[in-house]
Amino acid sequence: MVPDLRKLGFELMAFTFVKFTKGLNEEELAKVRKVGPEFQERNPTAVLMGLNGMGLGYDRLLVSLHENHSSFLKVIKLIKEIPNVDIADIESFVVSLTEKHYQPLTLSVIAKYLSEMKESSAL
Repeated sequence: MVPDLRKLGFELMAFTFVKFTKGLNEEELAKVRKVGPEFQERNPTAVLMGLNGMGLGYDRLLVSLHENHSSFLKVIKLIKEIPNVDIADIESFVVSLTEKHYQPLTLSVIAKYLSEMKESSAL
């Protein structure tokens, strides 16, 4: 079950792509992992995921929820201030949670897909 994010006070969901100036070696990555939780505790945000990946020329994807555009901009500012990380570029795709969408974020879509796959494999 995915709650109605609007009822929790969020108006925006952002998918933020980050490109590092250079890759992090193990020592640098260990420093980031150490200060990350402390940084998050001092600067609470609704960042749901921070994932390494590849594609579109970026190194990391952050998925975050925001009460409004100002809280989104605050998160972008905080990303730029993360210690021990040099950022070359940041781009975001921001989705309004208050608009009607073709396919909203729900787990019922996955449940339906899994059910259909189970039925088709039983045939």
